Amino acid sequence: MSGGRTGQSMFEKIKEKIPAWQDECGAAVAFQLDPFAVAIVTPVMQRAHSADFASNICFVDSTASCDADNHVLTFFLTSTVAGAIPLGVVITDSTSSASYIAGFTLLKSVMPCQSFGGPGYPSVFLTDDSDAERAALHTCWPDADQKLCLFHVPQAVWRWLWSEQHGIGKDDRQTLMAEFQRILYSATEMDATIAYDEAVNSETAVEYSSYQTYLEKWWERRQLWCLAWRNEQHRGNHTNNFAEITVRLYKDVVLCRAKAYNAVSLIDFTVQVLECYYRNRLRAFANGRLPAQRLLLDKLNTKGAYLTSCDQVTDCKDGKYEVPGADGTELYIVDSTLGCCSCRAGLTGKFCKHQSAIMRLFKAAFANAPGVTARARHAIASIAIGSDCPPVSFYRELQNDAVGEQCDSELSRVPSHNSSAAQQSNTATVMSHPGSEVVSTLRAEELNMMSPLLDEFHQLMSTNCARFAQDIECRKALQKAICRLRDVTTPSSFAAFLHGSGHRPYRSGTAIRVQPTALSRRRAGVTRGSKRLACGRPPCSSQRPSVKRRRCLAANVNANVPNATSH
Repeated sequence: MSGGRTGQSMFEKIKEKIPAWQDECGAAVAFQLDPFAVAIVTPVMQRAHSADFASNICFVDSTASCDADNHVLTFFLTSTVAGAIPLGVVITDSTSSASYIAGFTLLKSVMPCQSFGGPGYPSVFLTDDSDAERAALHTCWPDADQKLCLFHVPQAVWRWLWSEQHGIGKDDRQTLMAEFQRILYSATEMDATIAYDEAVNSETAVEYSSYQTYLEKWWERRQLWCLAWRNEQHRGNHTNNFAEITVRLYKDVVLCRAKAYNAVSLIDFTVQVLECYYRNRLRAFANGRLPAQRLLLDKLNTKGAYLTSCDQVTDCKDGKYEVPGADGTELYIVDSTLGCCSCRAGLTGKFCKHQSAIMRLFKAAFANAPGVTARARHAIASIAIGSDCPPVSFYRELQNDAVGEQCDSELSRVPSHNSSAAQQSNTATVMSHPGSEVVSTLRAEELNMMSPLLDEFHQLMSTNCARFAQDIECRKALQKAICRLRDVTTPSSFAAFLHGSGHRPYRSGTAIRVQPTALSRRRAGVTRGSKRLACGRPPCSSQRPSVKRRRCLAANVNANVPNATSH
């Protein structure tokens, strides 16, 4: 039971159920009455605080309309290789600064001692442009930096431009928005300053003094939203999408798009249903059922396939490398200790194709690499399961166990970005990907196993090409096969090419037959024999055109009434 909907009976029910939530679910719950606030930290959230990635960036977002009293739920989340994991949930009675401060203070009291990976606060809070929320975060965690979501900032500017009271012409709105976006996505502070000077003094902006004043106010807060003032701690996350998705999941999966009875029900749903959802989701990733990270790594390796040798890269020592671009006109600096690259994609800590090439060629470890190793999946499983989590060997691949063991042993020595410089320099070139000598040996053995088949394939191809050299169709087919072979970039596409080359043409008698009773029930003209039924709209030539009924009512009446005359 949840007690009364509001009032003293609801507060008494919360006091009564706090020990039950702690004993049965292991969740830490604290609340106060004036102003009303509740802080929740479940076991998955507690274990997520102990991980290193919890110290990088924390997403904060609030939502309402979850219960009958419209209490405000605020989610704290961190980014991992398995997606976003919640670090805490706060329930308040409003979005005022006092309510936020009360809820965040309660959350600090129920968090583990080594919260946010150890320092007690994250490096960056990524939020929407809510003054009350940002002020409360600064009050409770003054040492953490705050940034704004790069989706909501241009959205606010676009709404300002479209507001009729500001008088911006329709033809000028897109121009002004494009000038603002050049400031927003500038890679360096100098580029951002130049873009601002051009935007505020452009021919279009000079016509609207109100827009110039509006842009100057945004420029005063440029450290919060401009991309040039962000570093590798963001790991490529510049929007609050993780929090937005979490809010949607909470309303869809946890509440099933129905409002809870009261705040007690919200706490109970969070402690049990939300906890169960994240536990199952993290276990699915640990068990290899979510292939997104592996597909991402394959995509980056394909983009960086132009780097085939270590001679193409300059090793600058201390974990830094000079990597040429694909066109050879630019040179990028990759720092494996920080997990960043000087290219536009990897400048703020996102894993890019240059970093994947360094990891593949030099066996370097990156803290921001996709979680495809057994140790990475074991780390996620330990958050989901806790002390009952199986060892790392349980999450290794069924094949190439030697490779997995060496990868995990090297990954265990990878330092976090908070480690000292001495530790980073000692472990700057450890391995975190199956691009090791063991892999090279295994691939050489597999190639030796394929050599007899490859020789036989070459011999048969040469013989058949000599026999049918004069046939035009064979020559066209060979040209098409060569074009398909040039497009092969992955093992799966090569296997598909080989399967397609060995596919036998259609022969009579190879189709799947249909029983005579089923054939007898088919309408005449639908299909012949055992062929599948045609889908979609039939072609015009398949049947005789039908005579359309005349739509003129008078003509139909005259046609049906004998000896009808017009008046």
